[in-house]
Amino acid sequence: MMKHDYPVRLISLLLVLLTFAASLFSCAPGGEKPSDTLPATKAEETEARITADLPDLDLGGYTFSVYHWVLNGGGVLYNDLYAEELDGDPVNEAIFRRNSRLGEKYHFDISYTDDEYNVIVQNVRSLVRAGDDVYDLVYIRLNDVQANVLEGDFLDFETSFRYVDLDKPYWDQSLRETLSFMDHLFLAASAINTEDKKETVGMMFNKQIAADHNMPDFYELVNKGEWTLDKLFDIVNTFDGDLNGDSVLRPGDDILPCVSNDFAVMSLFFGAGGHFVTKDKYGVPEYTFNTEENYEITELVTDIMTHPNYASTDTTQFPADMGGSVGNFESGESLFLSYALWAVIEMRGIDTIDFGVIPHPKYDEAQTDYISYLSKHGMGFMSVLRCEEDTDNVGFIMEALAADSYYDLQDAFYDVTLKTKSARDDESQAMLDLIFSNRVIDFADVYDFSGFASAYLRQLSNPGFRNKNITTIYAEYEKKIESTMEDFYEKVEKLDEEIFMVD
Repeated sequence: MMKHDYPVRLISLLLVLLTFAASLFSCAPGGEKPSDTLPATKAEETEARITADLPDLDLGGYTFSVYHWVLNGGGVLYNDLYAEELDGDPVNEAIFRRNSRLGEKYHFDISYTDDEYNVIVQNVRSLVRAGDDVYDLVYIRLNDVQANVLEGDFLDFETSFRYVDLDKPYWDQSLRETLSFMDHLFLAASAINTEDKKETVGMMFNKQIAADHNMPDFYELVNKGEWTLDKLFDIVNTFDGDLNGDSVLRPGDDILPCVSNDFAVMSLFFGAGGHFVTKDKYGVPEYTFNTEENYEITELVTDIMTHPNYASTDTTQFPADMGGSVGNFESGESLFLSYALWAVIEMRGIDTIDFGVIPHPKYDEAQTDYISYLSKHGMGFMSVLRCEEDTDNVGFIMEALAADSYYDLQDAFYDVTLKTKSARDDESQAMLDLIFSNRVIDFADVYDFSGFASAYLRQLSNPGFRNKNITTIYAEYEKKIESTMEDFYEKVEKLDEEIFMVD
């Protein structure tokens, strides 16, 4: 466990001194502007800045304690809640300035503690049962949080915080709809979060390889609505990247049409409009995979993912020193890379390849929108322990942070870091707008009723699946799906009873 406690008021004083020093240098003749200058914020581009409807409170030095997951001791790409110092990175500096500004205004500090993704799950469970509200805000990896939600470890964002206005645009409305069920919202996404942006999945393509192999203009295909699963399959099926003449495309030896990890199964399936679970008008989730549409999408995704020319990290032997599918693409040895957009940020310093970014293909041209998958494996959303006693202070600080982050932090991450600093051309910047405009997490991908969603992913990314039938596999899981859905409804009913008793 690692803990960081940074008094925001002390940081604010440092920020003032640094700002004053910077102003002296900026007035000198011939002075140069820093390279990471933020663009005009939403407040400067519009007449009215959206603000939180909060009273002018003095929180009396309240310490807002954050507990966050990490993977194998590694930190997150960007920590959404704290920054130790100004370091020249636009996102880090936006977080630093936000915390300093709000901490000074409302008189509170932020402390930060992290723990392993599997440890934090059990620790939260123990804290709630002991009634210990040592942490005010908790981030558990989305892949691991299901039991904590259904065991009642968290407060409901819809009813628990009088200062939180979930209808404000700095609370993500699309993810609110996805993550909620039966009038409850135990996990929330807001402008505070950057994790969900970097875990949104796109397709990167190597421009030189595209030109060498007479590929169509991918930007034009997307803009015309003609970027479909059939188009991607045709490319994978006919691509000639055999450099050593053995008639087999292998990582390290040849140029491949497309590489990915196995989660590309979900990106392609959801991108084509597929779904496992839908909700009725009351927000009740229902397992609705068993449709002709989903089977047709699955057949196309299977044809792509199990094609011998396609290489997935989890089913293909990449050279040990290559770094998997991302390393293969970075080395200029593949046309496409299907991956989370953090890879775009990681590759911004590589000048040996010129690449663009597009969304995953639609099912067909009749599909209205491009849909982008949000991976559950590298991010978590906001939650508050059920035993939290100071919901007023916690709700107040969350609302203040979310409203402020809607401007400078989101601009710094999205417009500067992801678009200006990482995307290689104007077209890719427009494609990023398209990718973020319509993102999806399937309810079953989060809660994985019966394990069918996980089995679906494993099967479709496996070349041996070519001779299997997804309808047969679904039939094997159908009764288990029914029983786990009933178990889910019972747990939600129990949650309702506990919430009613507390109220």
